[in-house]
Amino acid sequence: MDIAFRATEEPPGVDIVDPIEQRHLRIQTGTPVDPATASTDAFRFPVDAAVDVQTDRLRFEQREEVHVHDADGDVVAEPQADSHVEIDDDGQYELGIHSSIQLYCRVDGPFTIDQGFDNFEISFPATTTVTIGARTLHERPAGTIVTTPDERGLADAISLFSSALKTTSPERSFPTLRGHPPLVELGDSFDVPDGIEPTTSDVTIEVPESYRHLLTVAPLSYYLAADVEFGAAPRLRTDDGFALDLGTGRAFEDAVARTLKQQFLLDCVVRTEGLFPTELHERNALADDIPFDLRDTYEASIGERLRRYASVPYEVVEPELPRWPLTAHLPGDPDSIPFLPFVVGDMGVVRSATGDVVTRTSTTTDADSLGGTTDAAGSVDAAAANGGPDAGSEGGDGVSLTFVEPDHTGESLEHAWFGDHIPQGASMPTIAAFENQLDRGDRGESIDIAVICNDPHMIDEQTSLEDAYGDRDELPYDVTTKFGLSTDALAEFLVHEPVDFLHYIGHAERDGLRCIDGKLDVRELDAVNLQTFLLNACQSQAQAMALVERGAFGGVGTLGDVVNDYAIEIGKLFAHLLNLGFPLRSAIDIVSKTSTIGQQYIVVGDGSVDMVQSTGGSPLVSEITGDGRFEREVAFTVYPTNYNRLGSTAKMNLDSVTDAYVVPAETDAYTIPYDELREFLAWMTYPVTVDGEWRLNDRFGKADLD
Repeated sequence: MDIAFRATEEPPGVDIVDPIEQRHLRIQTGTPVDPATASTDAFRFPVDAAVDVQTDRLRFEQREEVHVHDADGDVVAEPQADSHVEIDDDGQYELGIHSSIQLYCRVDGPFTIDQGFDNFEISFPATTTVTIGARTLHERPAGTIVTTPDERGLADAISLFSSALKTTSPERSFPTLRGHPPLVELGDSFDVPDGIEPTTSDVTIEVPESYRHLLTVAPLSYYLAADVEFGAAPRLRTDDGFALDLGTGRAFEDAVARTLKQQFLLDCVVRTEGLFPTELHERNALADDIPFDLRDTYEASIGERLRRYASVPYEVVEPELPRWPLTAHLPGDPDSIPFLPFVVGDMGVVRSATGDVVTRTSTTTDADSLGGTTDAAGSVDAAAANGGPDAGSEGGDGVSLTFVEPDHTGESLEHAWFGDHIPQGASMPTIAAFENQLDRGDRGESIDIAVICNDPHMIDEQTSLEDAYGDRDELPYDVTTKFGLSTDALAEFLVHEPVDFLHYIGHAERDGLRCIDGKLDVRELDAVNLQTFLLNACQSQAQAMALVERGAFGGVGTLGDVVNDYAIEIGKLFAHLLNLGFPLRSAIDIVSKTSTIGQQYIVVGDGSVDMVQSTGGSPLVSEITGDGRFEREVAFTVYPTNYNRLGSTAKMNLDSVTDAYVVPAETDAYTIPYDELREFLAWMTYPVTVDGEWRLNDRFGKADLD
């Protein structure tokens, strides 16, 4: 289904709906309008649909990143950097509005743009024609490459991932200019669909002929549009003779990760010389240490930029790197190949699936322990392991589970474990979860949320959720609450009711969700009709995995038993975060920081999925220190979303913070006047920490700084 434009009466304006992504964007106008279908040909940037409206103003009830382009395509204003913009001439302009639906408005001057704390408005001196174009951010791979399950076939497939890049300029560091790589499946011969052509580059990657080396360099090959060839030692080389050693042994994975991150960040810096000039924090921080001319480098080839970027010591770049969204721990065998396009599309760092295996007995936990006994059981190389996650056995004091602790953690927002055993400190993705999203169709315009409480002792959690879900006026919600379902009723609901998000409250065991008449084992269902979920139930990880294997995109389960009081608090926090647009990987990162019990919760499926779009821009946490009545120290942790992914920019709506940051970001600490900070927090409902104490900050119009 195409993007839809619909006139609204109260208030007057236009609703723009992307029914596949279930994204909504509401524009208010001064008087009622009648959108008329318009051509998309006149837009400088690609749009899927367009309409003409007659109005004297366009008002958006959220702040977004906006660029004003003149007739030549040059950016002449950035309202997020200046709260008031005046365009005085009568020339033609195109406004790019980066939101949950990518929007472009073609207008004639003169006009003004005014930014508020949580809104912005475009005003014209009289009623005029505005052409509004919209583009969905939903992307499908261009096709599926069939490759033989050998190293040569994998190298050829990886060399074609860059066919999804929409440019080789530094602007490909913007997420909207990096398309989804083609899918890969194993077959008897190598076959490439029509239309998938390698992107031309002057860079080649040489690696030894092994799965481990090939899997590791796949994201770097994609980003540099580099062909993959076999050689004695890993290295990058350019057509003009430059070579960059990528190390050997364990150092190889580190070298590839560092190179990917450094090339990406310096592209973000150099792109400020191009179509989208921005007062970027990372550029200002690195300006004195960059030994090359930025404008000249912007015009250079990928290979020349590779050489220049490599001249900057990594220790100089490292403090300014964005927090990487994903590290994927992949076994070095052919079974990992189908996962690669999804990992690469997220710009994930690839590492071997190796770690220490431990056995733990899961019992009802307190606030300080995962519970039970721990017995070291050696290390594991997932390439040599066999079998699936180990369920262990039930003992008199609980359930004995075998876990793996990955060798490398803490590098990224999400560590995804693709090997055997249940990971600690990592998510559990499945190929089914990724494929389910590719097959998604129109789900309707409302966001359907179901809260099911199957435990009367946890009714307090259900009560605490009454105001958490569906409290955003700009989004259409349909919230259903059910209590005490039988196994048949729960199965009927999961299979036949289309649900965008399920919040399940109760108890579980590895072989089923507890109902009033027994247990429902999701593994016995053929399919489920939901997208994302939270199973806030003890020992729900196995049932959570069953949900994604049967149709869901992603969700959260638990590794062991959790005391009801802690589960209620965490359930409320999850609800608040998901309702604000935090993806699963970001929500669980925050939950894990608020309580050690939060470490019992695990993401299964795709950690990047969300329940709803964010309230405007990138979701964030404000970290406040001090008790001054005149000023406070504040730093911000900015999280990515599916439309503000790695490489987007974020700007705080504060006069004291002038720079934009590359998303995801952990900003510097700023000294902010007390009154300015109070007003900022009062107009946004993202969580805050005050001297380390977590607060939901969910009272609109108020800010608790005491």
